[in-house]
Amino acid sequence: MKSFLLCVIICLTVSCSIMGGQTRRDEYLAAHPATEFRDQISNGMIKVGMSKDEVRASWGSPCGYCYGTSQSSSGESWEYNVFGSSGYGSGTYLFFDNRGILQYWTN
Repeated sequence: MKSFLLCVIICLTVSCSIMGGQTRRDEYLAAHPATEFRDQISNGMIKVGMSKDEVRASWGSPCGYCYGTSQSSSGESWEYNVFGSSGYGSGTYLFFDNRGILQYWTN
C-alpha cells in the first residue's frame, strides 16, 4: 500500500511539474510575442543567445542549492539536475555572460 501511495504521489508531482512548465512557457510567450526564440521556448528547448528570462521560461528556474549555480565577475552559471541525480557533474550547466546572455552549456 505504501508503494502504491508513493507511486501516486510521484506521478502527480511529475505531471504537475510538466503541466506547470507548459503553462510557464505559454504565459511568457503571451507576454513576449516578438521573442526571437519563440519556437525553442514553446518546445522546452534552449539556444545560445537566449536571455536568462527566456531560459527560465523554457526550462524553469535552475537548482538554487547546487554547486554549479553561481555568480562571478565573468558571468553566471546555472545547474539543472535530472530528477533523481545528485552530485557535482551529474547535471546540465549553463553559462551566461555579464549581460545575462546564454553562451554555452555542458551535459
